[in-house]
Amino acid sequence: MDECFVGKEDDLKRLVLLVADDEEVHLVVSVWGMGGIGKTAIQCQVRSVLEGVLKQLNPKRKEGVWSLNVEEMIEQLCEIQRCKRCLVVLDDVWEISDWEELKRAFYVRDVWSKILVTTRKRDVAEIGFPVEVELLNVDDGWEHSSGHDKRDNEIDGVVNFSYQNLPYYLKPCFLYLGIFKEDESIDVTHVYGMWIAQGMISNESIRQKDETLMDVAELYLSELASTSLVQVGTTDDYLSPTRKFDTCKLHDVVRELCLKIGENEGFGVENSEFKDGSFSTIPRVARHMSIYFKNKHNRLINSDRREEHLSKHLRSLRILNGVTWDAIEFGVIEFPPQSIVDFKKYKFLRELVIESFKFEGGKLPKGITDLLLLRCIRLQHCVLDKLPSSIRNLVYLDTIDLVGSWNVRVPNVLNELFRLKHLFLPPYEKDHKIVNHRLRLDEGVAELESLVGFNSTVHELKCATTIKNPRVFSAEIHDNESLKVILNAIATSWNKLQICVVEIEEGCRLKGEEELMEILLTCPNLYYLRISVETEQGIPVSSDFIRSRLVRLHLLSSGIEHDPMGILGKLPCLVELCWRWGSFVGEEMTCRESDFHCLSFMRSSLIIVRIWRWFRMD
Repeated sequence: MDECFVGKEDDLKRLVLLVADDEEVHLVVSVWGMGGIGKTAIQCQVRSVLEGVLKQLNPKRKEGVWSLNVEEMIEQLCEIQRCKRCLVVLDDVWEISDWEELKRAFYVRDVWSKILVTTRKRDVAEIGFPVEVELLNVDDGWEHSSGHDKRDNEIDGVVNFSYQNLPYYLKPCFLYLGIFKEDESIDVTHVYGMWIAQGMISNESIRQKDETLMDVAELYLSELASTSLVQVGTTDDYLSPTRKFDTCKLHDVVRELCLKIGENEGFGVENSEFKDGSFSTIPRVARHMSIYFKNKHNRLINSDRREEHLSKHLRSLRILNGVTWDAIEFGVIEFPPQSIVDFKKYKFLRELVIESFKFEGGKLPKGITDLLLLRCIRLQHCVLDKLPSSIRNLVYLDTIDLVGSWNVRVPNVLNELFRLKHLFLPPYEKDHKIVNHRLRLDEGVAELESLVGFNSTVHELKCATTIKNPRVFSAEIHDNESLKVILNAIATSWNKLQICVVEIEEGCRLKGEEELMEILLTCPNLYYLRISVETEQGIPVSSDFIRSRLVRLHLLSSGIEHDPMGILGKLPCLVELCWRWGSFVGEEMTCRESDFHCLSFMRSSLIIVRIWRWFRMD
């Protein structure tokens, strides 16, 4: 093997096994990955390994006939494959249509040939058994570079070539990802929201009836992933059966080149740190910027440069807590003063993200509610008392995100935000009471696609069907009336849910409510259910479990006396089952091999089962 061939040994072994396999399962093996990553190198190595074997078995050389027309060439190729086993290598296939034109020459009945295809696109790789080739890890990268000259220009050319071959609508989406830091695993909903806020995805992008901007954004990310420029991942693949991805990221090498390409094209992405009174970089022109504050207390020392440090042309601004979490109390730091961040200057801002800061006096900084072009505001894990009623000024808001910002009071002005599509409400402490205030969600929310963090103690939703077709919904419910209203909407009206989470907490009464329990377990659009109240003796038997799409079930303090496993085992989609303190107070549990078809994770915590039986079906 070539001494330069580093870090791909496992990929090579896997491919050799696949193409040497006598089974007909994988007639076509597709090697896919970003340009320059080593696909052709691997297939050449595979070819050389197999050529050595084939030459020993059949030393006769084949002669090509270049004067034949296409049909004659196809027939001769088929005849050769009928006579002997062949390895056919098709390098760098870009389009499925290319394969459609070629495949007649290679799909031959009753032959044992193998076709090896290399491609940069995932959808092309799906023509056969796809084998993804990934970038080298750090150790292999150093091993490769230690004995060879650096080829920065060649690497730049590889990624630039993939970038230049992107459709026009994907190029700004890719360049925008440079705003995130190295190795950051990015929540795809944030990426989608950013693209929409910046106008990279608009109503003109929608091509199908009932398609949303978030659907288009997911399609765009899928296309970027298929080129291998963007890495995608799934952290809870069973939480949302209909969503493709949870996270995405750029490999360090790709990110550096993304920033370089963006700089050359004037895209204006900047990343900076504020430490010890000054910025690490002071860009002249920035349109999209992330700032990481590295001190608990931030003051500007070089005050004569205050006009330079941030651009007036900002379209998106991410203000992030860069202090090590172990070194600070509660993970929040003081928000920087107006001398450092002056929102009155950023009139063109469309997206604002602030994470893990404590605001002076519990109030939003001045100027935020005057950013009339703002589409998205995320105040995550922040300390503030309330949103001001002047938030009604931001009539273009598409997203309000208060995830992790505990006990924030939200004013009853949401009905004036006609364009609001995604509402992520703050969590509330168990005993926290907002005096004389309940957020009403029955008006002005018809077009919501995401409603996350509904809490029946502080939010009012008497007619849930007011919301037409949410895609994401989560709720913490403390009373039976709210539970019935929401369950009715989930079961009868909300048919396009991608994520649906219901947590039943203290205040709800399920004891003696067998009908309500049956609805919970058989509701066709409910994916995650947590029950933290007593359910009396057990789980009701139902013949309608086949409709259930429940994938996660967590039980806490349920006080179940009789063995429920025979019933729960009939849930057809259940992947995760958790028994927590006080959920089971009986002595015996019995599982049968024929039950729990999809279960991959079961946890029991602080429950005692004296006898656990497992029956295997013979």
